[in-house]
Amino acid sequence: MKRILRILAACCALPLATPALAQQAVKVAGVEARVLRDFAYGADDDQRMDVYLPAAATKDAPAILMVHGGGWKRGDKAMDRVVDNKVARWLPKGIAFISVNYPMVPEA
Repeated sequence: MKRILRILAACCALPLATPALAQQAVKVAGVEARVLRDFAYGADDDQRMDVYLPAAATKDAPAILMVHGGGWKRGDKAMDRVVDNKVARWLPKGIAFISVNYPMVPEA
């Protein structure tokens, strides 16, 4: 539960519309997006998230937080099957998508 709260706190503190953050304009699953890669939400190297923003997102855009599966043993925030269909569905509706990594076992 502590991990989820830490991720949510980082997401709330993330200034989505700040140009000072390294945002890449890319196409993901055929959708124009701005992407913030490897944004830290904790001190561990595995505590990183990728934030996919609609091309015209404002700082008030709603967001969906995705924690990939894998039983704490495998998986990655950038897996195509994790990201592509969600970006294709939600970004055109003006909803940001956030995909996170976390420490795996035995470190978790």
